[in-house]
Amino acid sequence: SVTDVPRQLTLARARGTDRMASFGDFVALSDTVDLSTAELLKKEVSDGIIAPGYEPEALEILKKKKGGKYPVLQIDPDYEPSGQESREIFGFTLKQDPNTLKITRELLENKVTKNQNIPEDRITDMLVGLIVQKYTQSNSVNLCFDGQTIGVGAGQQSRVHCTQLAMEKARTWLLRQMDPALNMTFPEAASRNDRDNLVLV
Repeated sequence: SVTDVPRQLTLARARGTDRMASFGDFVALSDTVDLSTAELLKKEVSDGIIAPGYEPEALEILKKKKGGKYPVLQIDPDYEPSGQESREIFGFTLKQDPNTLKITRELLENKVTKNQNIPEDRITDMLVGLIVQKYTQSNSVNLCFDGQTIGVGAGQQSRVHCTQLAMEKARTWLLRQMDPALNMTFPEAASRNDRDNLVLV
């Protein structure tokens, strides 16, 4: 299941969806940050992290990131927003109820297709896709494969363009899994960012 994936692998796969867009992100995790996750994040370009807790060794590593200026935030996992969210724009106040929808298997029980047999791995992909979709700005389209998102198209005025963007990113992700990309060799002087950028091209 989704919850059986190790935490550091979950982070790596999420960031691997779109290496270019993940530069300068703010990492949000739903579980305690362990040592292996902190070790992975130590090498990544990131602007901050928020999680419900941190193992002591992991916290020490993250506190030293960016010379001690890396924001490390802790959130109460039991927090429930009260009332409506509001935002003021040019004198107008916009209000909406917070999105508290829980993404669970029960959402997939009402199958509207003739084929009622959905393989377990496709159910996992759909659950991952629904979670990503919930937290991605609209308009948005995301493509999932093998338990992770491999292409996200978001923020476009047209859903057609969102789909094109998601497909192009998925194509790049799939090309990166092919032997020529996996077996690329780099000059010793090439930095980690240089290697990442060359694989993306």
